[in-house]
Amino acid sequence: MIYILDTHAVIWTLSDPANLSETAKKIILNGDSLYTSILTFWEIQIKKSKGRLTFPYSVGEAVQKCSMAGIKILNIKPSHIDALDSLSHIHGDPFDRLLIAQALSEDMTIITKDEKIPPYGVKTVW
Repeated sequence: MIYILDTHAVIWTLSDPANLSETAKKIILNGDSLYTSILTFWEIQIKKSKGRLTFPYSVGEAVQKCSMAGIKILNIKPSHIDALDSLSHIHGDPFDRLLIAQALSEDMTIITKDEKIPPYGVKTVW
């Protein structure tokens, strides 16, 4: 199975792993086929700049720490953006909607605690 981490899962993996579920920890520690979206780092930076997130790393440091943890970065492809057309408007968060589109396009399972994501029919685990 291929996994993609939601933003909060990346934040907690890098700075506060106690917040992760036992299932998420096992998957992340196993390290097989783990990804995060490039949009995760954009979301982190926006939240930090607005004072809505305390996170101890710069984007560059977070990317490096993900790499060291075996988490690869999935870039945004035109097919991911096209997949947004097929999504209903259950969730208004543009970051989550694009993450869902990426996961559906790439047949990935999202590691997320967000209960608004599963109604899209995307595979999730927490």
